[in-house]
Amino acid sequence: MGKSPATGRDMRSTVFDYPWAEVARERGGPIKGIKEQILSLDSETGAYTRIVVFEPGFKFDRPLQHPFWEELFLLEGHLLDYGANTLYTKGYYGCRPAGVVHGPFETDTGCTLLETTWYDKDWYQKK
Repeated sequence: MGKSPATGRDMRSTVFDYPWAEVARERGGPIKGIKEQILSLDSETGAYTRIVVFEPGFKFDRPLQHPFWEELFLLEGHLLDYGANTLYTKGYYGCRPAGVVHGPFETDTGCTLLETTWYDKDWYQKK
């Protein structure tokens, strides 16, 4: 299974070593007001770990649903999830199973989050 980018042998990689980019087409992008820093990407399954920055005033006006599990940790700022009627703030952790509807989203101040995704074994074997 190819997973990249890989940390060097000296284990000295930091998030500052990874480039920022628009959200890629594979993840529904490009989406204005969001940038991502891919920390790892599994070329076989498409699962990834990334840091995501939502700019102040960002609004995503439709709910989302995807075939992968998703874990989030909010590092800075806040994010309002209208579907869950919940304001997520710094320190929030969430785990969404595949197929769960979430959003639409909005943030007045902007936010930064760490996101990890994966596919469960049954889904992967069926694919």
